[in-house]
Amino acid sequence: MSGLPSATQRKLFEGLARPGGAFAMVALDQRGSLENMLRASGRPVDQAEIDQFRSSTVEALTPLASAILLEKGFLSRTQPSGRWTGSCGLIVAADELVQPPDLPVEDSQIDPAGATLAVELGAQALKLLVLWFAGEANEAQGALVDDFVRLAHDHGMLALVEGLVRPARHGGAGAPSGRDLIAAAERFSVGADIYKGQVPTQDGDSPEAVEQLSRELTSRLECPWVVLSTGIPAERFPSLVGAACRGGASGFLAGRAIWSHSLTSADPSVDLKGPAANGLLELVAIVDAEARPWWEGLPA
Repeated sequence: MSGLPSATQRKLFEGLARPGGAFAMVALDQRGSLENMLRASGRPVDQAEIDQFRSSTVEALTPLASAILLEKGFLSRTQPSGRWTGSCGLIVAADELVQPPDLPVEDSQIDPAGATLAVELGAQALKLLVLWFAGEANEAQGALVDDFVRLAHDHGMLALVEGLVRPARHGGAGAPSGRDLIAAAERFSVGADIYKGQVPTQDGDSPEAVEQLSRELTSRLECPWVVLSTGIPAERFPSLVGAACRGGASGFLAGRAIWSHSLTSADPSVDLKGPAANGLLELVAIVDAEARPWWEGLPA
């Protein structure tokens, strides 16, 4: 159960969702991962290049998205003082990520300054990324989520928790299974308003298998949930979003499947307004038709 008053919670959800209750949200809070992608595409890895790409993405995609997820540094450098004036809802990342160059995220902590900035901008939600290691107790990560949920609610915002399931850190376990995905979601969604998880391909990557595992995940959660796109080929993401939504997901909060191809374009700003925008529109149509409205994911 959310720590927010129901009227406040509803207003914040409405600020992030499509009119029919689905989420079509763009993630653009990547830090080390975006640097890695820029490096791989042969582009300069400096703050000016990163900010320019983010600015072009915001300009091209916010008119189509229901919400966008951004990180504190970019917002501090580019957002004028006062409230967010973008054409969609705003989620602010309130996490510090431990990520060596060219490697995945290894750990995360709460960044309280993200909450302070989010309040100033009038954001609807805060986001925390947290790792779940298969076969481990994950007690520290669970406590981190509890602290984050309190932080978001104390500041009058929705708590959006992103759980990434990884193999055990010290060996002894194989690839994470559907049981691991569900265990992470059950623990990390406690008290949260929205849960963001990987596309449920752990027990098979066919649309039928994704829909089946999504249904089980939906039955275990007491909040709406959405999928991210990391690890899914961009060309397969739309069909798997549809499968997850038929299984009870309320949409997506995704980045790479939408805009990563633009990094390899001669002019990313042109690609973002063309193929990337068209791809986002395709996803919007899918969630409008298939996603479970957010209010159906709340406790009765």
